[in-house]
Amino acid sequence: MKSLLDDVTICAADCITPDLALLAIKKSMIQCQFKEAILFSDIAPSDMGKVQFISISKMKSRDDYSRFILKELAPFIKTKFVLIVQWDGYVLDGKKWEQCFTDYDYIGAKWHWHQDGKTVGNGGFSLRSK
Repeated sequence: MKSLLDDVTICAADCITPDLALLAIKKSMIQCQFKEAILFSDIAPSDMGKVQFISISKMKSRDDYSRFILKELAPFIKTKFVLIVQWDGYVLDGKKWEQCFTDYDYIGAKWHWHQDGKTVGNGGFSLRSK
């Protein structure tokens, strides 16, 4: 049985490998039932399935990506939370979901190379409150 995440939208923003980003969303959707699923890109892949496509201006750098995620994404998200995935970071086991994750505004992938207590910050696979 899939984890039901009815307050979570899953999304990816990718202008380099949108087909792979779409695959990451679809693999995650096998594990969890999200309220919405969105792919943001300048190129629409074929066979979107149940994933909504939203056209955006081409992102040409990491700064463009960060700017989109931090400043432009929120108006498109109707749920309380958004799970951001990338082609190489997505849900592997939906059974690991815990409702307490929504007690936090941000959960990001661990940066193992930091030794200063700032180990969480990677946004490539992150759960964020709106």
